[in-house]
Amino acid sequence: IDDTPPTGICGSGLVDAVAELIRIGIVTPSGRLLNPAEAQDIAPELAGRILPDETGGSFVLSGSTDIPETMIKLHAQDIRQLQLAKGSIRCGVNVLMQQAGLTENDLDEVLLAGAFGSYIDPTSAIAIGLVPDVGVRKLRALGNAAGHGSRMCLLSTRSRIRALDLPARVHYIELSAVTDFQDEFAIAMGFPNP
Repeated sequence: IDDTPPTGICGSGLVDAVAELIRIGIVTPSGRLLNPAEAQDIAPELAGRILPDETGGSFVLSGSTDIPETMIKLHAQDIRQLQLAKGSIRCGVNVLMQQAGLTENDLDEVLLAGAFGSYIDPTSAIAIGLVPDVGVRKLRALGNAAGHGSRMCLLSTRSRIRALDLPARVHYIELSAVTDFQDEFAIAMGFPNP
């Protein structure tokens, strides 16, 4: 930002970084960060950015490995935390689609709400398997959907009536009560093959 040295990484930056590391093969579909020797066969110019340690290692995103205080690192634990969050979201999407009898081909668009949905790169969201692979053109960021809906209800009687009618049409599904939920969650945690 403004040509200043980076001081950290944001959530959407984390998604972008992991998506790129998956694409080049430094992070496996299981979420494992390769060690430098393994990476040497895939991306020798990047192998030196992998710093092994007892917790799974890290990848230096920015800065010099010769000057530790300049480094911004993506740790194996960061990747695992992203997998857990992504697995939760994707598992929920998969279960809801199964319950509705839908496949990815049935989706006309995927709506991404909230600030995170506005700033995440659609290509990266698909690359890590956060959302169904419906193609980038079918992903749409809504921004603050709850705030926008609240304003609509305050300003329009018609919108308020539609909102009051909605709960009668919504069917609640308790994800943890779904048969094979743990298996579905474990599958959803994995990254797609690049």
